[in-house]
Amino acid sequence: MKNKALKMIAMILILATLNTLLVLGCWPYFSSEELIEKSEVILIGRLNGNISEEQVKYESTIEIWITKWEIEVEQVIKGNVEESSINIVTTGAENKGITLSTSYRLDTTQEYVLLFLISYGEDYQPITPQGVKYITVGDKDNREDLYKRYNIFPEELQEELEDYILENEIAFDLDKEEEDKEDNKLLYGVTSVSLIGSYLLIKKRKK
Repeated sequence: MKNKALKMIAMILILATLNTLLVLGCWPYFSSEELIEKSEVILIGRLNGNISEEQVKYESTIEIWITKWEIEVEQVIKGNVEESSINIVTTGAENKGITLSTSYRLDTTQEYVLLFLISYGEDYQPITPQGVKYITVGDKDNREDLYKRYNIFPEELQEELEDYILENEIAFDLDKEEEDKEDNKLLYGVTSVSLIGSYLLIKKRKK
């Protein structure tokens, strides 16, 4: 009887230890609907690569290593992001040889990402690794349909995003990229004319 009780206590302790490790090492799972609901920012962007690895304090006490990544913003679906590029943070620092039970990195072989983010100081972090969805470009020249321009998987996630966009009457400026190109051309033209004018004026004065 005593041995049975000791075995039971040992089993409880083992299960408790395993449970602690699972809690520390695993991320919560979110459905597509929960990902959309719990994220502060949802956007489509281009991954420009990692820009730094830093040691920071987590909850003011625990020091952890993080990796910062630069994302060029293409389309904002949820939240208020005015910047043309943002930094996002993941845990761990591969180049420093630092890995945590929660470490993960972005796949730099991919170009486009659909991100579900929460705030991290002045930057952002994926709500979980599940909040990083690699997508491909379909019809890049399509200026009317977001879902023809980008291939979003799984289909269930695309449907949930469509519902969210319709319910919140979100309009996308899919022509922004072309407008920016035209603005840059105009700026280049004005600058060139200005420089030529200045050159001719200086030349005239010298005569």
